[in-house]
Amino acid sequence: SNVYMQQNDLERAFNILEQVQARDQDVIRQRELMILNIAERLGKTDRAQQAAERLFGLRLDAAQQMSLM
Repeated sequence: SNVYMQQNDLERAFNILEQVQARDQDVIRQRELMILNIAERLGKTDRAQQAAERLFGLRLDAAQQMSLM
C-alpha cells in the first residue's frame, strides 16, 4: 500500500489496507493510522472517524492521542 500511496493512488492503497487482517497491536495501530490519513484525504469521513475511535482504544502515547482530537 505504501507504493500506491507514493504513486498517489489513494483509493487502491485504502482498499488494500482495509483487507489487512492484523492481530498484532502494533500492526493494527499502523494500519489504522494509515487508513485515517487516507480516508481523510479521500473524504471518507465515516471511515476516518472509525479509525480514530479504534486508535483511541489502543494504548497510544499522549502525543498520538492528542493528534486524533
